[in-house]
Amino acid sequence: MDAALSRLLLLRLRGGVRHRLSQLASLRGMAFLFIVVGIIWLLLAAGASSAADSLGGASLQDPTWLRTQIGNLMPLGLLGACVFTVFVATGPALHFSPNEINFLFAGPFTRRDLVVYKVCTYFAGAVVSASIITLLIPPRTSTAIAGFTGTLLTLVFIQLSSTAIRVIGLATDGGKITRARWPAILLMLAIASVAMLYVIATSDKSLLDVLSGIRGSQLGAIALAPFVVFAEIFLAQKVFPDLVAWAVAGITINATLLLVIIALDSRT
Repeated sequence: MDAALSRLLLLRLRGGVRHRLSQLASLRGMAFLFIVVGIIWLLLAAGASSAADSLGGASLQDPTWLRTQIGNLMPLGLLGACVFTVFVATGPALHFSPNEINFLFAGPFTRRDLVVYKVCTYFAGAVVSASIITLLIPPRTSTAIAGFTGTLLTLVFIQLSSTAIRVIGLATDGGKITRARWPAILLMLAIASVAMLYVIATSDKSLLDVLSGIRGSQLGAIALAPFVVFAEIFLAQKVFPDLVAWAVAGITINATLLLVIIALDSRT
């Protein structure tokens, strides 16, 4: 990425931090900070290491059972999140603000530099979101470093995968995809609802059993293979080799998606 864009990205991050700090100086910000500090103090006073523990939620379940369910359901959830993001998103695959269009597009920057710059802004937001989510993860399901790494790479993956799918669609025939968006959503929801109701009504299996069966089937294993990588990052117990190996695989997938976006962006 161009050095000027890198400096602009750092200035944007610094400006965002200064803006948040200035908000805390207001009466509303001080009240919000007081509430957050109070919640943290209550967690520490109660001897809980996470918000989920204090609420008596998933941590009351058997940790082994809970990790198994996360491994089975997280890939399905990621697939659903990607499909949902693709169909409900509006506008261009990569959104640039009016100021970015007026000033950056007229600057001495290549389109590839601008795409990388925009992805970096998404990454910065993902870091903040991953930090907040990590505080809410029950410690019996994932370690702090695995939870943060898995959440961060997963958020980036959802953004890049949905963008890549939309870029591929726009590079081929964006008009057909736009017209077929809502009919496709309704059709998918109808098929999924009918299938779930039929399976539950004709067998003694619960919804978790049905979803686990889909995850364990041969077709499910093939379709969910990229999503399983991010579930394994989240559930890694050892930094080396488990977390490192799966994190490298996740970074490789995200880097490949970024290359696809850059390669096809000029055709959209």
